[in-house]
Amino acid sequence: MAYRKVDKGDRVSEYLLLQRLGEGGFGEVWKAEHVQIPGKFVAIKIPTNPESMDLLKKEAVFQDQLDHPRIVKTIGLNTQHDPPYFIMEYVEGKNLRQLMLEDGILPPPYAIDIAVQVLEALAYAHTQNIVHKDIKPENILVEKKKISVSDKGKALLHYVKITDLGLGFLPGRPETELMVSDNARTTGVRLMSGTLFYMCPEQMVPDRSVDGRADIYSLGVVLYEMITGELPLGMDLPSELNPVLTPELDTICKKALSIDRDSRYQNAKEMEKDLHKAKEQFLLKLVETESSEGDMELPPEPKGLTPRIVSIPEVTATGGRLPRRGRKLELSLMGIIFLLLGVTLWTSAKLYQAGAKISPEKTANEITSAYLSGPLVITSDPSGAHVHLNGEARGKTPFKWEKPLYEKTEIRLSSEFYKDRIVQLDPR
Repeated sequence: MAYRKVDKGDRVSEYLLLQRLGEGGFGEVWKAEHVQIPGKFVAIKIPTNPESMDLLKKEAVFQDQLDHPRIVKTIGLNTQHDPPYFIMEYVEGKNLRQLMLEDGILPPPYAIDIAVQVLEALAYAHTQNIVHKDIKPENILVEKKKISVSDKGKALLHYVKITDLGLGFLPGRPETELMVSDNARTTGVRLMSGTLFYMCPEQMVPDRSVDGRADIYSLGVVLYEMITGELPLGMDLPSELNPVLTPELDTICKKALSIDRDSRYQNAKEMEKDLHKAKEQFLLKLVETESSEGDMELPPEPKGLTPRIVSIPEVTATGGRLPRRGRKLELSLMGIIFLLLGVTLWTSAKLYQAGAKISPEKTANEITSAYLSGPLVITSDPSGAHVHLNGEARGKTPFKWEKPLYEKTEIRLSSEFYKDRIVQLDPR
């Protein structure tokens, strides 16, 4: 049985649907306004199929039980309506995933503040014997606010609430069914509870008990992603991907992401305490760095050739960060730039040595042909990226171009699952 589909302008209870905020495997979420109280906004979750009903009821009940400023509040629930609906507190702002796509890697103090507020919510939920089991950026709502700080201007603060407890459970009680967020599945037929990349190892083992330490592992993944732009899929410490990070943050991520849950933080308060210390250490290091730089004299500007700055614009209009391997595609093009710069410097030296040997009758093309006729080699990681010269497909990497370049040339690398990279070469 399919539920009635709703659209903008429809009325649900005493609220008018204004805007679809998002949709997932369990249904749609709408922003709505009270029909008689202008300016009173709520978020309404509407399931798209009957299989989502149990999750909707569980989410509403859990969020109603958890009265905490960092947890979205339940306002109403009606499972008899067509379609059924769950009315909850509306949070101005975006989820953490959208924030990271727009802002990229977050500065450590901001990432720590967000993680600490999530831990405050988890600490409370765990004292009520409720485990979230699906902590991920999509379920962390963030509102950015600028507040005045006396006469020194404004400071940016992040206000956080967690939501979507449809997968949550009470430890010690058997779950009637195992569900997985966003339809992620294992290689077998069994559905798991959680979202694959953010799940702790014990969540992937059938009949293995799960407690609050599962949420701590998931938040460790989120923290790692906020400060590096990557998922912790290898053995890299955060500071190896982002050199501004301190050893304290490395230690926190390593402990939160321990495969052995007995080696993890045993409760949210422990991790929260260490994050506060890490923020203090980071700010102290920042102040010391700025202070030492202020006492140093800048070296004189070197004389000689000034290389032209070559920009590498994004082809796609949408924002977001590159995967780590995707950045290697960009580094390949940076290699081209340095190669061309080296050829240019070598050419300049040759022209200087030649001096009067170069006849005024020689054309620019002849000179270019004489000194820039070496092969242009393009590599990429991963290899096999498609190479386009001035919009024309020429082959795949590793790629060698033997002909001299007489005019401006646009080189574009494209590869599946990566953003295109473009560089403009000017042989003149």
